Amino acid sequence: MADEKFSNILASFRFSSPADFRYPAGNDKIEVYINRNHPENIAWAYWGGFIITIRSTDLDAHWYPFAAYTTAHEMTHVFEFLIEGREWLGTEVWFKEGIAVYIGGMENIGIGKIDTLNEPESWILQNQNVAGKGNPIAIHQDSDYAPGADST
Repeated sequence: MADEKFSNILASFRFSSPADFRYPAGNDKIEVYINRNHPENIAWAYWGGFIITIRSTDLDAHWYPFAAYTTAHEMTHVFEFLIEGREWLGTEVWFKEGIAVYIGGMENIGIGKIDTLNEPESWILQNQNVAGKGNPIAIHQDSDYAPGADST
């Protein structure tokens, strides 16, 4: 799944020069870790790889869309890291997370595209108690999240 999603990401960005990737020192592959037994849902990318929690060993119809979305989402971040060649990404949080949600296949986890002007206004009104008061563009860096806020 990771290979397929990474291939799709390269095609989406029309990237055809993997030799231009900048891996961390001593590494020449993407590391993929699947955590099956952790009580929390973990989805975290870093320079050179990612770790996600997937509890189902057979990836049935319920779990497959989640696994596919999460793999593509985190692999998008890995792609960013490999292009930038450093531990901290230079893009703002709203942008890098928005791209990862879009590339991940947001429709697979029940997030629809915005089709009308009323939809973003409704979203902001419904999410006044989250970081950025429901406006994702207000999240420029990780420190903009309140302590304990859901940053996914």
